[in-house]
Amino acid sequence: MAYTFQPVWNTSCPGMKDVKVVSYWDTVKPKFKGKTIVSNIPVSTSYTLTTLGMQESGFDIFGFWKKLKKTEPIVEARTEPKMQMLIACERGMDMWNMAGRVFQNIKKKPALAKVLRVGSFKEGQVMLGNQAAVPKGAPHPNAGKLFLEFLLSKEGADIMVGGEAIYTFKEGYVAPEHVRPYLLDLSKTKLLGFKDWVGAAKKVKGIRKKWKNQFK
Repeated sequence: MAYTFQPVWNTSCPGMKDVKVVSYWDTVKPKFKGKTIVSNIPVSTSYTLTTLGMQESGFDIFGFWKKLKKTEPIVEARTEPKMQMLIACERGMDMWNMAGRVFQNIKKKPALAKVLRVGSFKEGQVMLGNQAAVPKGAPHPNAGKLFLEFLLSKEGADIMVGGEAIYTFKEGYVAPEHVRPYLLDLSKTKLLGFKDWVGAAKKVKGIRKKWKNQFK
């Protein structure tokens, strides 16, 4: 299973009615001053890897940060608290949230479907995978293996994808109909990754320090 960070905004918040986001630069326009959220990169491996993935693709991450800082953003780490800020209009724009969070909140309160919007970035989406394994020494290893095999089956994927609005790379897989509006068409989406994961890991401390210098 995998996920990616996408821009999410609330059209019912002041100044957000006709907003459209197809590029990173769309999220840092002067009109969003006092309306944005910046993800707390130093406390999140996911945010850090996404940042490094964008940088490796050639994106001007430091130029982007300068513009983002000018919008006077709130710093927040977790996606659900950020979603609640959007819903309450404490902030109107979150550059990095997840379509799955939108799906889950609309499921709880259908009226939110009228105001919450999810975009994507033409510069590319960094897809982050989730790992799973049966730990050595587990008390019931065979049960663990069977569970993992189930998750890799269509039935298991339907439960995970249909309940969380996340991605699977299972070949030929078609997501349940009710969740498809929240998922990107990966055949039409520019996906970014790392040519060298070991090399990327060595850059973690450096990019986090630069983020702190910019936002703290």
